[in-house]
Amino acid sequence: MNKNQPTFVILALIAILAFSITPYKGMSQVVKKPDTLSLVFTGDDAYPPFEYLDDNGIPSGFDVELMQAIAEVMGIKLRVILGDWYQNLESFREEEYDGLVGAYYTEERGREFLFGDPYLNNYHTIFVRKGSSFHNLNDLQKHEKPKVITQNSDILINYIKSFNSNAEITVVRNYEQALRLLAQGTHDCAIISRVLGEYHIDKYSLTNIEAMQEEFLPRQYSFAVHKHDTILLSILNQGLTVIRGTGEYEKIYNRHLKKYQRLSVAERYFQPIMIGAAVLVFIIILFYIYIFILRRKVHEKTNELAVELKEKEKTQELLKIERDKARESDKLKSAFLANMSHEIRTPMNAIVGFSRLLEEPDITNEERKEYVNIINKNSETLLTLINDIIDLSKIESGHVTVEKVEFNINNSIKAFKENVIHDLRSKGKEEIKVITQMPLNDVEAIINTDVVRFNQIFTNLLSNSAKFTQKGYIKFGYTIQNNGFYNFFVEDTGIGISKEKQDVVFEQFRQADESYTRKYGGTGLGLTICKELVHVLGGEIMMQSKEKLGTTISFTLPQQEL
Repeated sequence: MNKNQPTFVILALIAILAFSITPYKGMSQVVKKPDTLSLVFTGDDAYPPFEYLDDNGIPSGFDVELMQAIAEVMGIKLRVILGDWYQNLESFREEEYDGLVGAYYTEERGREFLFGDPYLNNYHTIFVRKGSSFHNLNDLQKHEKPKVITQNSDILINYIKSFNSNAEITVVRNYEQALRLLAQGTHDCAIISRVLGEYHIDKYSLTNIEAMQEEFLPRQYSFAVHKHDTILLSILNQGLTVIRGTGEYEKIYNRHLKKYQRLSVAERYFQPIMIGAAVLVFIIILFYIYIFILRRKVHEKTNELAVELKEKEKTQELLKIERDKARESDKLKSAFLANMSHEIRTPMNAIVGFSRLLEEPDITNEERKEYVNIINKNSETLLTLINDIIDLSKIESGHVTVEKVEFNINNSIKAFKENVIHDLRSKGKEEIKVITQMPLNDVEAIINTDVVRFNQIFTNLLSNSAKFTQKGYIKFGYTIQNNGFYNFFVEDTGIGISKEKQDVVFEQFRQADESYTRKYGGTGLGLTICKELVHVLGGEIMMQSKEKLGTTISFTLPQQEL
């Protein structure tokens, strides 16, 4: 917006002089008014000072007058109908109206409508009662549980939550309700549009309310038309340019919004200096404009060459990075395939070998039972390996299905404990203690998530602990976080992982040490699958480990479905 008329005049003179020295093709083109158009625009009847019905029921406000001025200079017959915003917005979507006199731009609306050149940036701020301890967003962040009033806007609600997730948010329909509620003293602050907030403070004489200095969340404001009305949008944008140039925009702005405008320090104290600086700049431009015109072409070519050279260097660097990644990936995949071949052949050889032995006629029943047991054990190992590969494939292709149900965590923990004890006993590690931690009783210990994926994550982590722990204990369970999440953990006194190798254990095909694969077996897929499944269920996974002392892996999951 043009806040300083003298500055605008000086800049206009600069532009006129520049174009008089360097002819501009567009100068010969005159804005042509279209044949008479009859348009019906709509808006909100309760959004002062932008859009409202005056005492006589006539549409008024900044948006209405601005659109009427544009229509007048472009020879358009315009009718404005104001009413309930949400109903009118829906009617506009159904093409009962030709456009909106004013609307905030959002990505979602940008996909539905065409927006004109923005003619206003509307900022938000914090409104408090005078004498309040709240002064800025940092105070909001530090407060343990602030009570905040705002509009029914996902953008504002999410913005407040990003500063303080514990904030108690009260949603109101309009600004009058927000400020009157704040004035009563039941809430700490209101976060709303600065202009509309100060308008309502002035209108209803709410003398105990004031706006803070800090401004945030600027939102572009403009008129909007239907996606297919590109020609109409061009006409309206031309009209906006014309009324800016004639000063009509400035008059409309001053009439409705100037008294609520927050001037910067420069505008309040240094406006004369700014005008003098503009005059000085004008003289300097006159002096250098001729040299600038002569050198412009050379400068443009130089910039083009510099950009081209920089792009080539960037491309070469990217190619080098991608080449190194490809080599590393090939190396990892080769090692993985070699290990996978071994992991598959070992149980397969056992299955085939002992199946043939079962065909021998002279084996005893005890031998037959032992052979069947070996075949079953190796079949389960092979099935687990195949399931890991299939799960990883589903994760990479984005085809993981999640079926969330409510179930009791304590029951699952107890079942896991029995499985771990059985696993340790089969490995000859009965002396290892198995400890569980369940702070909630069976009635309270409820979670809403995918029980199959939950069991898969815990089983993988506990299997690793049983595999890599030779003495000491395995402890697992959960704690409760204040943000609505459970924190699950598996802690052991196993071999541990060195700090420099902890970053790679969650990557595909990676184990902390290749010697682990040779000694303990495994494909290096387990932790990768755990990490991806935790993310799918809405949580995060972390590791703490010290070499030769043990490892703790924890992961968070929401208590209820997000």
